[in-house]
Amino acid sequence: MAQQVNWKLAIAVVALAIVGYSFVGSATTGAQTITAANSWCKDTDAQNNMVVGSCEDSSGAKASDSCADFNTVSEGFCSLSNICAKKYMNCRYGETCVNGACVVQ
Repeated sequence: MAQQVNWKLAIAVVALAIVGYSFVGSATTGAQTITAANSWCKDTDAQNNMVVGSCEDSSGAKASDSCADFNTVSEGFCSLSNICAKKYMNCRYGETCVNGACVVQ
């Protein structure tokens, strides 16, 4: 008498094999990069877009404030991991970005 194939079990085994292989593949190819936190970080203007400042962290990375456009500051700041990063901060109405800070015109 011929045995019947348990298709549900066969599909489950194949699915588990594919999922398992995907984890092994991503571990060997470095699919995820984790950046360790630095021990210290200093932002000279405390994310104040009306003051030109800069950021420096313990790895030696630096990020200075600059103008992204006429009314947007590209602000260097300390991330939660104590790493220098950049973010855009809009100037208020009536202000323009000049040399990395919002000033009243």
